[in-house]
Amino acid sequence: LFPLGGTVFYRQLLTSGKLKYDFWADYINNPTRDYKVPKFRTPEEDAMLAKFVDSLNKKFYLSPRFVFRNLPKVIHNRTLLRSIRIGAGLVLNKHK
Repeated sequence: LFPLGGTVFYRQLLTSGKLKYDFWADYINNPTRDYKVPKFRTPEEDAMLAKFVDSLNKKFYLSPRFVFRNLPKVIHNRTLLRSIRIGAGLVLNKHK
C-alpha cells in the first residue's frame, strides 16, 4: 500500500502523525530523481505485512489448481527442476 497524495489514506496518515509532513507537497516543490518516500509503517507492521504477503503467495502458487494448470507448460519449457526449487524455497521461506 502506497500513500498517494490527496487520498483518504494519505490524509489519515498526516492526521495521525504517522507522516510528519506533506511529502507530496515537498516533492512537487522540489522534484528530484531519487526522492525517497518517508517510512510510515513500524517495523512490526512491516513484519506483519511481509508475513501476510508470504501466506498469500503460498496459497496462490502452491494451490493444486495453479500447479496442475502450469505443469504442462513447465514440463514443455524444461524448467521443472527450477520450478521445484522455487516452490521448495517458498514453502521454507527462502525465496527472495
